[in-house]
Order: sequence, then structure tokens, then C-alpha cells
Amino acid sequence: MSNPYAQSVPPPAASATRPQSDGPRLLVLAGISAWALLLVVAGIATATTAAVPIMGGEAPDWFLWAFSGTGVAGMILTMGSFATARLKAAPWLFLLGATLTLVVASFLVKNA
Repeated sequence: MSNPYAQSVPPPAASATRPQSDGPRLLVLAGISAWALLLVVAGIATATTAAVPIMGGEAPDWFLWAFSGTGVAGMILTMGSFATARLKAAPWLFLLGATLTLVVASFLVKNA
């Protein structure tokens, strides 16, 4: 028995079977991840270097708050780069800002 309500539907075209993605491309995510990894490694090295004067009591009173503030700002900017990965320039600007905070943190460690 055939279904009287069935319609003859042509098979979908080859391009219609591939789902369209609104997400970021994998190459962009790989680039953001690689830059963020470099920031993490450099941040750990900077934080380790900063721990010596902090633990030894040789750092000025302002150093802990300034150093921690730049670290938190850098982490927020790095997270922002992943949140805006779909956009064209925004993630790279966020990572540039995070790199600048790392430069400031390194300057603070050098001059503490």
C-alpha cells in the first residue's frame, strides 16, 4: 500500500548536505590558542620571577596590587579573544592588549 500523502522530493544537492557553520574557522582558533599559550608561558615565567621579591618582603607596597591587576587584566583580555573568535579583528586586538599587559607586568618586575 502506498502513502497517498508522500511527495516525490529530489535528493539534496551536494552543497546542501554540508552544514553551514557560523563559528570561527579552525585556523583562527589555532592561531588564537597558540598566542594564548605563549602568553600563559610568559605569564608563568613573569609570575615566578615576581614571587621572589614578594615572598622576600623586598617588593614595595604597591607592587603586589599593580602586578596582580595587570595579570587579571591580561587574563580577561585573553578570554575576550576566545569569546570574540567569530569576529575578524577583535580577537587579535584582545590578544594584543593582553600582550601589552604582560609587557607592563614584566616592566613592573624589572623595576620592583
